Amino acid sequence: MLLAEVARVSREVAETSARSRKAALLAELFAAAPADEAGLVIAYLSG
Repeated sequence: MLLAEVARVSREVAETSARSRKAALLAELFAAAPADEAGLVIAYLSG
Protein backbone atom coordinates (compact mmCIF):
# COMPACT_ATOMS: atom_id res chain seq x y z
CA MET A 1 0.00 0.00 0.00
CA LEU A 2 1.31 3.41 -0.88
CA LEU A 3 1.94 5.95 1.85
CA ALA A 4 0.08 8.51 -0.27
CA GLU A 5 -3.12 6.45 0.09
CA VAL A 6 -2.72 6.23 3.86
CA ALA A 7 -2.06 9.98 4.05
CA ARG A 8 -5.09 10.73 1.86
CA VAL A 9 -7.40 8.71 4.09
CA SER A 10 -5.87 10.27 7.20
CA ARG A 11 -6.60 13.72 5.80
CA GLU A 12 -10.19 12.76 4.93
CA VAL A 13 -10.73 11.38 8.44
CA ALA A 14 -9.43 14.62 9.94
CA GLU A 15 -11.68 16.72 7.71
CA THR A 16 -14.96 15.01 8.57
CA SER A 17 -16.85 15.30 11.83
CA ALA A 18 -19.15 12.33 11.17
CA ARG A 19 -18.00 9.36 13.23
CA SER A 20 -19.70 6.93 10.85
CA ARG A 21 -17.79 8.40 7.89
CA LYS A 22 -14.51 8.20 9.82
CA ALA A 23 -15.19 4.54 10.61
CA ALA A 24 -16.10 3.79 7.00
CA LEU A 25 -12.94 5.43 5.66
CA LEU A 26 -10.73 3.54 8.10
CA ALA A 27 -12.53 0.25 7.44
CA GLU A 28 -11.95 0.64 3.70
CA LEU A 29 -8.29 1.45 4.28
CA PHE A 30 -7.70 -1.52 6.58
CA ALA A 31 -9.55 -3.87 4.22
CA ALA A 32 -7.28 -2.79 1.36
CA ALA A 33 -4.05 -3.03 3.36
CA PRO A 34 -2.03 -6.22 2.97
CA ALA A 35 -1.82 -8.16 6.25
CA ASP A 36 1.94 -7.67 6.48
CA GLU A 37 1.52 -3.87 6.26
CA ALA A 38 -1.35 -3.47 8.74
CA GLY A 39 1.01 -2.65 11.61
CA LEU A 40 2.67 0.09 9.57
CA VAL A 41 -0.67 1.61 8.63
CA ILE A 42 -1.81 1.60 12.26
CA ALA A 43 1.48 3.12 13.43
CA TYR A 44 1.23 5.91 10.86
CA LEU A 45 -2.37 6.71 11.77
CA SER A 46 -1.57 6.63 15.49
CA GLY A 47 0.99 9.37 15.07
